[in-house]
Amino acid sequence: MAMQESPKSLRTYFIIVGLFSGLSQVNQLTVPMPLVVRVFNYVGLALAVAFLVIGAQLPTWLTTKTSAIEQFLWANLGVAVAASLLDLSSGAATLGTAVSLGLAVVITVYLRTQLRRLARQAAGG
Repeated sequence: MAMQESPKSLRTYFIIVGLFSGLSQVNQLTVPMPLVVRVFNYVGLALAVAFLVIGAQLPTWLTTKTSAIEQFLWANLGVAVAASLLDLSSGAATLGTAVSLGLAVVITVYLRTQLRRLARQAAGG
């Protein structure tokens, strides 16, 4: 039988994603870049903080705010797609852009799937 996430381990994933994303955004804010890119960095930093907050509150929000967390995950993916399209349109797209977008898709789908499963379990279903 495959290992399944627990609320505690899923909480850890949210916190890890928040920390790595936040560190990445802060690192990018230290180099000069156009205003529109800087705006995406600030949005990314806000999303990283949101990942940390969700991670901290996940056990209590699992059944009451599942839909809001899912919406947040989709919004986060939307920002990743928009940032990748910006890179592509400006000619700044690299292999790193594709890898980052791929990771965002994988992380979003994984977290959403596990969130739904745990919410059903917590609700007794």
